[in-house]
Amino acid sequence: MPNMESIIIAHNRRMLQKTSSIYNDAELCNCRNKANCPLNNKCMTQTIIYKASVIQPQPNNTRIYYGATEKPFKYRLRNHQQSFRNVARQSDTNLAKYVWSLKEKRLQWDIKWDIAKQCSPYKCGSRRCGLCLTEKLEILKNSDEFMLNSRSEIMNFCR
Repeated sequence: MPNMESIIIAHNRRMLQKTSSIYNDAELCNCRNKANCPLNNKCMTQTIIYKASVIQPQPNNTRIYYGATEKPFKYRLRNHQQSFRNVARQSDTNLAKYVWSLKEKRLQWDIKWDIAKQCSPYKCGSRRCGLCLTEKLEILKNSDEFMLNSRSEIMNFCR
C-alpha cells in the first residue's frame, strides 16, 4: 500500500503537468523585447509564488519579498509598478512601502523577479487554496531580517 507522501507527490505532479502543458513556450512570454522580460521569458505564467529581490548597489543590501498571483505574472507586475510610481498607492504592499522609502532617501535600487513555486489555485469545494498556503509556507521558511513580508500576512484569509 503506498504511503501518503507518495500519493501527494504523484497528485502534485499531475496537477502541475496539467497547468504547464496548457501553454507552449511562445505563450509563456508576450514581451516585445524578450531580453527585457522580467521573468526570463515566463512572464505569462499563472498561479505562481514570485520572489522579488530588491537590490541596492551602494550599501550592498538585498531585501526579499514573496507574493502570489493566480493570473499571469505580468498583470501582477503591472500593479506593483503602478504602486512604485503613484504616491496614492505607496502603501499597497510592503514592497511598495520599501521602494518608496528608498526613493525618499534618493538611493539607487533594482528589482530582480523570480518564480519561487508554481502551485494549484483554489478549487471550489476544496476548503483550501494551494496558492495561499504555499505563499505562507515560503514566507515562514525564509523569514529573516531581510524579508519585506510581515508576519501578519500569514494570518490573512485567501482572497
